[in-house]
Amino acid sequence: MTGGPVRTGAWLKRLLSFTAKLVVTVAVLVYVVWKLGWEDIAAAAVRASPLWLLAAAALFFASCVLGVAQWQILLRNRGITLPAQRAFDLYFIGMFFNNFVFGMVAGDAVRVAYLKLGNESGRRGFAATFLDRFAGCWALSAFAVVASAWLVGTKGVGAVMWYTVAGLAAAFVLFAAVMAVLVSKRVQAWVFWLLDRLPVPQRPRIRGIIDEMLLEAHDWHILLPVGVISMVVQALRIGVHVLCAAALGLVSLGNLHYFFIVVPFLAMTMVIPLPFGIREAAEGSLFAMAGFQPEAAMVMGFLASVVGIAVSLVGAVRFVAGRVRTGRGSV
Repeated sequence: MTGGPVRTGAWLKRLLSFTAKLVVTVAVLVYVVWKLGWEDIAAAAVRASPLWLLAAAALFFASCVLGVAQWQILLRNRGITLPAQRAFDLYFIGMFFNNFVFGMVAGDAVRVAYLKLGNESGRRGFAATFLDRFAGCWALSAFAVVASAWLVGTKGVGAVMWYTVAGLAAAFVLFAAVMAVLVSKRVQAWVFWLLDRLPVPQRPRIRGIIDEMLLEAHDWHILLPVGVISMVVQALRIGVHVLCAAALGLVSLGNLHYFFIVVPFLAMTMVIPLPFGIREAAEGSLFAMAGFQPEAAMVMGFLASVVGIAVSLVGAVRFVAGRVRTGRGSV
């Protein structure tokens, strides 16, 4: 008797969420056009080199293939062995949801849900996917801290960039603390002691999830390959933005370091689901503050997103075709 109203309420909630995101996206686009002028934006977009954009798409695809390999290593470490084709499918489906549900968390949740549907452990799948995401954020923060230190030491920064640099430094410290929890038994003992004394709901479940995520400090057969692959993957992802900028004639040796600051900063601060246009506009604004031509910088941010969306359509094809196999058949 209650199925109809419940389903109607859920459908209405999704419709309202989609409408709100659409309104925000349109508002952001209208503001960008009003602020910069349609003629200048169009002129910047028209001069984009298709060859550079194709190179950016190839780079993004290569980063995703390496990302599949990294995820498989972490899954095997958690006791889940996936065939290469299925790992490829699930990873790209996750990328598709990252782009079309507006947030990395959504894509990660989809990957874990597929693992659970396939009779693999949802908890172990969550742990491996969390470690996969954490490794990427750790690599991004490392790039950003090095680039920020170089920038501060050689050129100095303005007030807004100081906030960005400070935020990146704080993120690096946070990730270092998480890494300590993951690999240090002494820190783990302190965390579990604290968890047992706090009024935390579902404490046994939370403790079980944390247990699944833990690594050993001497597990170099996991830490080393994952660390190296993460650095390469994130360097390629930053390279996508560099190539999109090159398509507009914006790149020089004198401004290359900004990509290793701005791109990681936005990647780590905008993991939550956000309407299309917010991250792109923020990226364009930060690059403009760094001295890039405002119209071209704004177009660059949108081009990088379009490249990611185009490549993630591989995941859309696999999702729509229903060729991802689980233990209960195709999904």
